[in-house]
Amino acid sequence: MRPIRLTLNAFGPYAGREVVDFTAALDAGIFGIYGDTGAGKTTIFDGIAFALFGQSSGAERMSDDMLSDYADPKEITFVELVFDLGEKRYVIRRIPRQERASNRGEGTTSQAHEAYLFDATGTRSPYQRACARLPTLAATFATASARRFDRLML
Repeated sequence: MRPIRLTLNAFGPYAGREVVDFTAALDAGIFGIYGDTGAGKTTIFDGIAFALFGQSSGAERMSDDMLSDYADPKEITFVELVFDLGEKRYVIRRIPRQERASNRGEGTTSQAHEAYLFDATGTRSPYQRACARLPTLAATFATASARRFDRLML
């Protein structure tokens, strides 16, 4: 699996949308995530793990902990991971369970946990909305379980 792009929206400490483009580092033949304490390294791993497995890296934080305390209440928290596997490109988009601003009127409404898997090589995936099956499918793509991912990446 080759990560291409990670988009975090109202995720963790980020109030808005943050995009991590991995292509330059991968094209250069290097890959590492490093930085000062508090720079957001764990948030990147949390985003990847949440997209693939529906849980944070290390399984230390619940999906509710992925919601940004700093985001506008109208912002929906989501993670989107674009990755290549062999000759195919896939997109996983995951939205954690959350309370969000109501689209009509005032107040809030419950947003259910949703997960989508798309074949971005031109054919729409039959698993368009596969919340229950996505962890298994993602683990197949990543060739690792969430626990093994944590050991490999952290």
